[in-house]
Order: sequence, then structure tokens, then C-alpha cells
Amino acid sequence: MFYSILSLCKVGVLNIKQENKVLKNYLSPYWKIICVATVCSILFGIASTAVATMIGPVLNVLLNTKINNSFHMKDILGPYLSFTLSYLGFPLQITKEALISSLPLLFISSALIKNLFFIIQNVIWERVGAKIERKLRLNLVSDFLSTSPTLRGSKDFINKESQFSSIVTTDIKLMREYMIHFYGSMPREIFQVVLLAMTLCLLSAKLFIIYFFALAPAILIVKYLGRKVEKKANSALNEYSQLSEWTQQRLLGIETIKQYKTEKFETKKLEQLTADLFKKTFQLEKSKAWTGPLLEFTAITALVLALFFALNDVYQGLISGSLALSFFATIAILIQSAAKIGRYINKNREGVAAIKRVENILTYLSNKKMHDNHKRNIIKNDLNPQTLLEIEDASIRYPGQKKFALKNFSYTFEKGQIYCIFGSSGSGKSSLLKAILGLIELGQGKIFYDKSLLNLGSIGYISQQIFIIPGSIKENIIYPKSEGSDIEVKSALEKVGLTSFIESLDLGMATQIDTHEGRTISGGQEQRILLARLFYHSYPLLIMDEATSAVDPKLEEKILTNIHEVIKANKKTSVLFVTHRNTAKKFADKIIEIKEGELALT
Repeated sequence: MFYSILSLCKVGVLNIKQENKVLKNYLSPYWKIICVATVCSILFGIASTAVATMIGPVLNVLLNTKINNSFHMKDILGPYLSFTLSYLGFPLQITKEALISSLPLLFISSALIKNLFFIIQNVIWERVGAKIERKLRLNLVSDFLSTSPTLRGSKDFINKESQFSSIVTTDIKLMREYMIHFYGSMPREIFQVVLLAMTLCLLSAKLFIIYFFALAPAILIVKYLGRKVEKKANSALNEYSQLSEWTQQRLLGIETIKQYKTEKFETKKLEQLTADLFKKTFQLEKSKAWTGPLLEFTAITALVLALFFALNDVYQGLISGSLALSFFATIAILIQSAAKIGRYINKNREGVAAIKRVENILTYLSNKKMHDNHKRNIIKNDLNPQTLLEIEDASIRYPGQKKFALKNFSYTFEKGQIYCIFGSSGSGKSSLLKAILGLIELGQGKIFYDKSLLNLGSIGYISQQIFIIPGSIKENIIYPKSEGSDIEVKSALEKVGLTSFIESLDLGMATQIDTHEGRTISGGQEQRILLARLFYHSYPLLIMDEATSAVDPKLEEKILTNIHEVIKANKKTSVLFVTHRNTAKKFADKIIEIKEGELALT
């Protein structure tokens, strides 16, 4: 009997199996509280039905002065609904005075109960949705950070990486809204529609059948437009990802754009991307805009048809005017719920598209994780006690490249030594450092580590790209620790020549870096803060890839002198640094030259 109603609600979501793969595990821990929300949805529907059912009899009693002091419920509610109510304990006979006296209490109670269940159910799903959104975002970022950098040069990964920013923001937000609508709001409205439909059937089976057969075309409308909305939503999300990635890249390269005076070219490109996004978004909104009016037109047509037959039955005395009033008052509430379901269906289509993107990248990242803590786990039993690490016949070739980045490289690095690694651009210097860090998997060969290097965080590293975390100067120096000694931080700052600068700041070490108000320090100062991080922590091995490129030669000499003094005093810490400046080589105990990925000079 209610197949049409249930079909109308179901066709709003395609590919439910795909959606369940993502959300099932996230929803299962909250099944108890979800059951409470579901019960509230059912009770909400019952309360709404009670309000709708009372409207007809109340209006009939208040407006019809010819009614006697006492009347039978079947005269105003019909034989089926009155029998159902009597079975539940309601009296079949009621006086006019009793109904009028109890009217305010009935309406206020029903309204309070209805809204109470609505609030409880809504709060539960908003809370569950927020928790799942947070957990899903954390898992995505965790999987992304755990992915092997070796794969990041591949075309497939670059494509996924370009979408990542919009997926962890926009897509997960749409996914949360979908979950709240599909599992929270839609069931609430569905329960209400089903209960109202049952009431309509009990009021008049004939009018019920006429109305819902006339409403059947709405199913085809929702199904057709829903598919279009989902397809266009996915296209719009892809355009948004491209625009987001493009904007981020241009903001990072603003100085290059200013230098080459390509502002007009970049602005033209931005206009094109924005136009493409506008076109896709407009097509999406246009498809969504059709759904409501078409459903409303179908509903009104069905309503007019049912009204024609109802008036005819009232005229012939087959049903009472009170019953007709209750029937159409119930339909009015049902149409409101159906309209909400239509809006949820539109929104859910966007959610389904977002879920597919989230599921796709989750599956991809889970299959591409790096294992064994960056693979720094090879121990050689007969490793010399003075040896920090030993490389044997190491070779690296990046995906899609014929040339080796590192080829048959062998070398032994000893404790308490400073090594300067130099060579032309692309010679394999950075590849060697990343291989030692475990950020690149060797194609062949092995790297044997001293036990002191096996723990996470045992190697201090500064890359060519400056990595400053949003936070204070102190937080950046003690990173990745959350607490640290002010005395030791000041000592580290002194060794990189930042003491006077820090003292000149109003907040000193508590000064925030890279805040929304603008950068508070220069690029060279940022690099020195990262160097201070190396002095602050006691690392067995320091790896510096062009770590002093942003500071002037005089300051670089001071920093390298301090590093040299620390290493010689410690005698257990080693340094590997890459540089293009010949002046830095004098601080090295040993110099390593790399040409075309091979060891050329030691």
C-alpha cells in the first residue's frame, strides 16, 4: 500500500552499497544513540499525525452550530479511524463541551511533544555527524602523511594530491550533511509520511488511492533529476578541486609571478577556471531547481483530483465534511514532509558524489601506506661501533624515469664526523639524503643503521623547503615536543644569531609565526629557527639539505662554526649537509662529491 511512498524516498540515493562501505564502520560505534534518535523519529511522526487528525473534528465542532451536545467519533473520523482509536482506548462518544475544554491542552501537549522529539533527534545526529566528520578527516590526513614519498612523483598520486585539499574540507562537509539528512532527517520525515499516509487510508481508502496513484509520476521525476544532480555535483567538485589547487600554487609562487610580470596571464587563467566552475555549479543548481517545482506541481494535481472526488462524496453524503477536513489537513502536513524529502534528495545527490571521492582516496591511500616506520630497521650485527650508518650498493630510480637518481652508491658514515655532500643540480644529493631518512625506497642495495637511529625522531632534518608550523617561535624550535625549557631554547637561538631579534619582539619567543595578520619574520629568520631546532634537540644524526641557503655567508660561517663545536664536543653526533657554497666545505671533515648519481670523490 505504501510502496509509492517508500519508493519516492528511496530513489533519492543511488549506489547505497558504495556509501555503506565508507560510513558503516564509522556509524557502528554509535548504534545505541542512533536507536534513541530513531525512536524519537517515530514518536515525532506519531505526534504530527495526532495534530493533523484533530484539525478536522475541532473545526467541525467549532464551526457547525447544528451539532448536538454529544456526537459519535465515526461521524467525523470515519468508521476505520474511529475503530482504531477506540481499540487504543479512546471513547467513541464525546461531548462538545469536553472537546472544547480539552482543545488547548491537546494542541499544546502535541506541539510540545512533537518539538521535543525533533530537538532530541536533531541534536543526536548533529553530534554524531560532527564526531564522524572529525574522525574521518583525521584518518584521511593520517593516511596521507603515511604515504611513501616515493610514490608522490607518479601521475596517479599527483592527481589524488591535487584533490586532497577540497576532499578534507568540502567533500567531508558534504558527506557529513548527507549522513545527517539520509540517516537523521529523511527517516524522520519518512516515518511522518508513512504514519500520515496510514491515517489518510483509515480516513478514506478511496481518496487515499486516488491521491497516491496521481502522485506516482513524482517517483520518475525524482529518479531522473536525481541522477543528473549527482553527475553534475561530481563534475562541480572536480572543478572546485582544480581551482583550489591552482590558487594555492599561485599564492606560494606570488614572488615569481611578480618577477616575471605574468599577472595578466595568471588573472586570465583564474577567470577561465572560475568560469568553468561557475558553469558546472550553475548546471547543478539548475537541475536542483527543477525538482521542487515539478514535485509541487504533481502534488497539487493529485490534491485537486482528490478534492474533486471528496467534494462529490460529501455532496452525496458518503463522507462527512469533518472527515474531508481531516483528510486534507493531513495531506497539507504530508506535502510539507514530502517537500523536505525532495530537498534532502537533492542534497543527498551531492553527498553521494562526495562520498565516492572520499571513498576513492581512502582506498587509494590505504593501499599506498608506507610501512615499518620509514623502513629504518636494518641492523648489521657486525657493524663497527664507530660506524653510524653504512650504505651498500644503493640505487634509486623514480617512477617513469629511465635514468637512475642514485646508482650503486656505497659509503660508510662514522660517528662524530661532519660530511659535506656537493654536486650539480640533479646529481642525486637530495635522493641520497631521502634514502637515508627512509623517505625513498631503494631499488636495490641496503642501508645499515646504528641502533641509535632506529627510533622515530632520532634524525634531525632540514629540507630545502622551509617547514614552519603555525604557532610561536618557541613551539617551532621544540617541535615535535609540546613542552620545552626556555633556557635551552634561548641557547639554541643564540647559536643561530637570533638572540637580539627575539629580544626586540614584544612577545619574545611567544611571538606567533605566519599568522593571519601576516608574516612576522623573514625567510632567512625562518631558516635559522629551523637550525635552532637542530641545536635544541640532541640528535645522533643531523641532515641539512641547503639549510643555510637563505642566510648571508658571514652568518652561515657563524652557524657552521657552532655546529662544528657541538659535534666535536659531543663526538657521537654526525652531520650530513648539502651545499653549493665552497666556503662551507672548510667546516667538513670529509667531502663527498656525487655525479649523475654515483660517488665521484671522497
